[in-house]
Amino acid sequence: MKKEKDEMWAVKFYRIFSKPLTKLLLHTPLTANQISLTMICFGIASAIFFIMNSYYLAILYLFIFFVLDCSDGEVARAKNQQSLRGEYLDQLAHGIIHPLILFSIGLGLSIKFNSITFFLAGSLAAFLTLLIMYLNLSKVYVKLKSNKKHVATTTNELKEDIQNKFKGKLMQIIIQVIKSCFDVFDMFVLFFIILGAIFFNVLNWFIIIYALLLIPVTLLLIALHIIFSFGDKK
Repeated sequence: MKKEKDEMWAVKFYRIFSKPLTKLLLHTPLTANQISLTMICFGIASAIFFIMNSYYLAILYLFIFFVLDCSDGEVARAKNQQSLRGEYLDQLAHGIIHPLILFSIGLGLSIKFNSITFFLAGSLAAFLTLLIMYLNLSKVYVKLKSNKKHVATTTNELKEDIQNKFKGKLMQIIIQVIKSCFDVFDMFVLFFIILGAIFFNVLNWFIIIYALLLIPVTLLLIALHIIFSFGDKK
């Protein structure tokens, strides 16, 4: 489990709100997995509001999704309910909501502007995100079935694997660039990007640019998975 002090700034921001909520949840019979299922419901509600172009409600429900996403792990640790199945459920939640939000934004904009361009952009972004999530989920599933402790289960862990395998100074600079690219497309950061796009009224440009940028990032991630999968077989 990654220590909180090593988490990215976006997660630290959500924990400002999740920790007080977790204190309340610890006095309820809710399990960590039940909280994960609840956060999926909030994520789906956010997607529906994006389709309806009700952006403020969509952002509010998406924010609650991320707060609950932090709380489920905090509850799991406090109640000693940590498990690989819980980790898989958490990754599955992201695998559902992340692409669904992007697809919903595209669909909502397509309805609003009566243009198929945004629908195609949202669909492409959702598909590529789903592919990335599948790669991460497949790693978690392998870990779940084999009980391996050193399988990269998330994009963050994959970045750590990369950093451990390449130690040169020049390579470290390259790795930092790759890590920065991954961080931009991290779902926790995505909330702030969408919030900014709504505030500046450029959500239509966001979905198109985001979809196009996802193409090289997805290809890079696939290449890295192939490299490390090949290396694990040796």
